[in-house]
Order: sequence, then C-alpha cells, then structure tokens
Amino acid sequence: MSDFNSPQHQSSYNHGSFNANAPLGQPNTAFPIKPIERLQRAFDIIKPQYWMFFLITFVALIIGGAVPFGILLGAMYCGMYMCYRELRGGNKVAFETLFKGFDHFAESIKPVLIMVALIIPLTVVFYILFFVAMIGGVPPLVFLVTIPLIYVAILLCSALIMIPFTFVFPLIVERKMNGIEALKLSWATSKQMFFPLFKFYVICLLISLVASLCCVVPAYLFAPIMFVSVFTLYEDAFNAGGSQPLK
Repeated sequence: MSDFNSPQHQSSYNHGSFNANAPLGQPNTAFPIKPIERLQRAFDIIKPQYWMFFLITFVALIIGGAVPFGILLGAMYCGMYMCYRELRGGNKVAFETLFKGFDHFAESIKPVLIMVALIIPLTVVFYILFFVAMIGGVPPLVFLVTIPLIYVAILLCSALIMIPFTFVFPLIVERKMNGIEALKLSWATSKQMFFPLFKFYVICLLISLVASLCCVVPAYLFAPIMFVSVFTLYEDAFNAGGSQPLK
C-alpha cells in the first residue's frame, strides 16, 4: 500500500479544527454508530446551510445519474464532501465547490465502476423476480407477500454493497489516494465495523424508501442528511487527520 504520509497523499485542506495534513495513522473503529443519533448529528451540522446542501445534493444526484454506469457519480460524491469540508471549516459553502470534485474524476471513477458492477446483477435479479411474479400466474395473496420480500432483500443487499465504499471518496479527496487503494483501505476499515455499519445503512435506506413512497420529495429532503452522516463516519474513523473525533 502507498505511503500515506508522503506529499502526494496529503490534502490541501486545513479548515478550522481539521488537520488533513497530519499523518493518517491507524483508523479508529471503536466509536459507536447509532443511526438515529448519527442522522441527528448530521442534520445539526448542516442546519445553518441546509438548503444550500439540499441544492448541492440534488444537483449532484441529477448530474451523477445523467451518464450511464454512474460515471460522474464519483466526482459528485467528492464534490459533496468538499462542500462539507467548507462548512466544517466554518465557511459559507459555495455551490461551485461541488464541481471541484471533477479534479478527482480519474480516481473516483474506479470505485464507482466497481460499485456499479455489484449493483447491476442485483438490479437484474430484482426485475427477473418481479417479472416472474407478475406473469407467472402467482396467486394474489402470494404476490402481495412476495413483492415486499423482494424489496426487503434488495434493501439488505444494497446495504451490504455500500459498506466497503463508506470512506472511499473522502480518502480520495483528503489524501489524494488512488481510487483502488482508497477502496482497499475503506474496506479494511469498514469490515471492522461491519454490523454497526450494516445497521446504519439499512435504517438509512429504509427511511429513503419510506420517503420515496411519499411523492419522492421527502427522499430528496433526506438525501443531504444521509450523505453528511456518512461523512461524519469518516471524521470519526480517520479523525479528519486530527486526534479526536469531531463533535
């Protein structure tokens, strides 16, 4: 693995209590991950500039989904994290910071393509099962039971897929890491918190699913809180280069 203390792995950021130029050190995996409290913490952090973060997240998701295979998603995730760093440094978030994520496009696309490669088979299986249930002459009662079970299975599998990618994009931004090396470190760290992270993602995805059933709008309102809550996980695991988890 690369030398994380070398200049090429150091971030140019140094906002407020952040010290991204400090050595990476050993990740902290002992902190508690209580999903609802984590989401509340995220909301409290972005509350002063919530609507800016809502706009940033909305645009990031639109742009990220505009190109097949999520090719632009990695750059958008990096851009969102850079906006978050501006806020955590006590600064007013500039919308154009989102597009600075394209500075990390070459490295961010690597983990995104791996993520997509995992998601596509899951999606194909979902549509096959749904199609079979629709035209297979399944009794109505069985159909009503089967469809929710399929959705639950998809949700659980999606949560599993998200775990290895928890810290990837902040690591790419902060440490200028190679996308594959960032994924390796992210997985090495997240697997030590596997079950707490799994619970966290299941609850986040469940909230998103329920919100999507309410005319979709609540899901978009929830999205910036969910993304920021993941960024706080990076803060606590890697201490943003500092010595203590941020409050």
